[in-house]
Amino acid sequence: MPRWADVSAAQREALLAAAPTDHAAIDRAVFDVYGLSPTEIQAAQAAAESARVTRRT
Repeated sequence: MPRWADVSAAQREALLAAAPTDHAAIDRAVFDVYGLSPTEIQAAQAAAESARVTRRT
């Protein structure tokens, strides 16, 4: 996990600017901080989707 001191100013701004409900903006900022490749991003998104819990009706 990157230390805050090692995160660039631009990356910090993107993380702080992402609205709590804007999951796409949060994901983009986090993926950038971690330096994920497109393949790694797809794997992370697939894992998140498969772990998503839906409401019972």
